[in-house]
Amino acid sequence: MDWCLTSRACGWAVALLAAAGGSVAEPVAPATGRAPTKVYQQRLPDGRVVLTDRPVPGGGAPERRWDFEPEDPARAAEAAAKREAASREAAEVNERIQRSIEHRERLQRDLELERLRRERALVELQAERERAARAREEVLAPPVLVVPGWHRPQLPPSVSGPRPWEPPGVPPPVSPPRERPAPLRGEPPPR
Repeated sequence: MDWCLTSRACGWAVALLAAAGGSVAEPVAPATGRAPTKVYQQRLPDGRVVLTDRPVPGGGAPERRWDFEPEDPARAAEAAAKREAASREAAEVNERIQRSIEHRERLQRDLELERLRRERALVELQAERERAARAREEVLAPPVLVVPGWHRPQLPPSVSGPRPWEPPGVPPPVSPPRERPAPLRGEPPPR
């Protein structure tokens, strides 16, 4: 298998190779009887960096070399089981978080409903108090009595002319002359 990376992906490839446990200084002995995979890093004459499993002719001497041990089936199964367990645990955590979010949203909706109910009850209470205050005022206010028939209310003497509540043809009443109050200086009243 022949593969090659340019300098742009070189940093990622080196990081992946280092994470995979490759070693530049010493080769890894095969544990399963299969030969380790070798990766070479070379710099081409035009300055590009190439990562490949075989040295590129005309690319100069390899700058670095990594040896990877072939994957052990038992370790691969163990790693797959760990990944599956981690995936299940992550799914359970996500489910708990989702339930927590839904519970919080449900509490917020219930709180908003209770707030609206409280406001409505306060408005109804205020309206009831206003109705009770109006009823109290009506009870405490003096009643207005309407007396049917012809009656003569007392009007100031300055009002003259026909009175709408009297039948036509009735002369207006004549008020008696008022007496003048006595002077304050002790003089006898004029006669």
